[in-house]
Amino acid sequence: MLTNSLATKTQSSTLKKKISSQPKKFSWSRVWHICQTWANQHEWLFLLWLLVIILRLPSLSEPYWYGDEAIYLTIGNALKFGQRLYLEIVDHKTPLIYYFASVPNQLWFRLLMSVWMLASSYLFWRLANKLFPSLKVALFSSVLFVFLSNVSFMEGNVPNGELFVIGFVLAGLYFLSKTTFFNNWLQAESRSLTSKDLWLSFVAGLMFGGGVMTKVPGIFDAIAGASIFAWLSLPGLWLLISPRSFRTPPLKQTILGGLIFVAGLLSPLILFTIYYWFRGSLSAFLEFGLLYNFHYTSNWTVPIDNIWLGTQFELLNKGLWLVFGLLLTTYLSFIRSADRKLIWLSWWSWLALFAALLSNRPYPHYFLQLVPPLSLLAAAWLFTKSHWYSKLVASLPILFSAAALILLQFKLYPFVDYYHQYLKLVTGQISQTEYHQQFNSLVGQNEVMAQTIIDNSFSNDRLFVWGTNPMLYALTKRVPASKFTVAFHIHDLYAYQNVLQEVKLAKPSHIVVMKNETSWPDLNEYLGEHYLRSVETEDMILYRRSTLTSLMLIQ
Repeated sequence: MLTNSLATKTQSSTLKKKISSQPKKFSWSRVWHICQTWANQHEWLFLLWLLVIILRLPSLSEPYWYGDEAIYLTIGNALKFGQRLYLEIVDHKTPLIYYFASVPNQLWFRLLMSVWMLASSYLFWRLANKLFPSLKVALFSSVLFVFLSNVSFMEGNVPNGELFVIGFVLAGLYFLSKTTFFNNWLQAESRSLTSKDLWLSFVAGLMFGGGVMTKVPGIFDAIAGASIFAWLSLPGLWLLISPRSFRTPPLKQTILGGLIFVAGLLSPLILFTIYYWFRGSLSAFLEFGLLYNFHYTSNWTVPIDNIWLGTQFELLNKGLWLVFGLLLTTYLSFIRSADRKLIWLSWWSWLALFAALLSNRPYPHYFLQLVPPLSLLAAAWLFTKSHWYSKLVASLPILFSAAALILLQFKLYPFVDYYHQYLKLVTGQISQTEYHQQFNSLVGQNEVMAQTIIDNSFSNDRLFVWGTNPMLYALTKRVPASKFTVAFHIHDLYAYQNVLQEVKLAKPSHIVVMKNETSWPDLNEYLGEHYLRSVETEDMILYRRSTLTSLMLIQ
């Protein structure tokens, strides 16, 4: 009997293992049940995601109208045709944004941006919950972040580089917040470190490095992350100024963690440097991807009549204000009763404000870099109890940010009308053509020009646009005949002869001349010899290469 019973149990156990080892059939109802269970457990995050989707939904119906996005798509398309970035196709940002734009079309780029912002919202929510035990404070800061980073008046509806930087920065802070370093600083503790902390520090630095390789000003967010290690590495000065009741972390381990963080931060730059060296375009990468940014930040005049106020936006004076803010918050960190969250968020906000004001250009998307720290800082300032001096110091970057927006006359884009027009589109009150025309007057003209170019050329034919209209390159998916996508770089570098030589070698099937662009006599002479006027609109003239010239080239 016992033997039979054991045999039966063994057979039953074997049968269960076989059943459990069999792959379960896919079921939509099961997927729905899992999603529903997850949503019930993360209802606030789910609502944040829903807000992201609602705010970004109109962006999926926009035409090709935004210059920077068109440049990204143009360069992304050129990369697919084998052009070498910075050497054969040029813009002045670090490379990752162009690889992100190597997608089939604008819709895919917008979808990528939407998914990116969903992930960024999740990372911000996790960081907010780490900093604020109170659900009210975490939720307030997260809603503020989601709204400001996705809404149209801050250009959050467009795939700007700052939004991709935000994702990298929040990913870096997500990993950094899991380290003992971060907790030692935040909670004023001295818990022992593990090898896991070093790995997390490296990955955190790697994420910040991705942000820098998307747009150079991301380096200031990375400095905010590195400040955790810097402050923990000053135990002697810390204890000298204001002795504390807790032990500081081991100095050697903290310095090692900081060095590993920096190693992660520099890794993307080192890898790209090696890559472009092998591609034969290292000097071009250094010139346009990195060094040109110094030139770009110094050639804009601020619209301020008051001489003293105007000089405060010069690079040196902005740097002095930054040093003042950082030293003030650092000194506050040595005071026993100071709020450490406010201190660190103030430090980060000062750095992000400096990054947003590097070029003094009044473009709203520059201020997107300020949205994460200011959203957290505003929530901490409003809802957490702190001594008056903590709140006073924390209010300074908020006040300075507001003053910069006003003084530099930042021009915010429409908000209510943007969503109202989309609602009219989806309800059939206006046509898609009417909807597209509201973005700018070039949209309809570009669609006509693009269709003419596509119908009368091959996909590997080149196109040249004299002026600022990169949307035509993106619409036609034609590689520019010159390394530059807009006239701005040609004027700025005085590269007329080199560009004309590139155009002559590329022999573009079509050339577009924008009527508002400066006349270029040498180009006009070349057009007169080899091109015929084809189509003219209110703002541009399309020239096509003459048949006689083409036949002579074939022969």
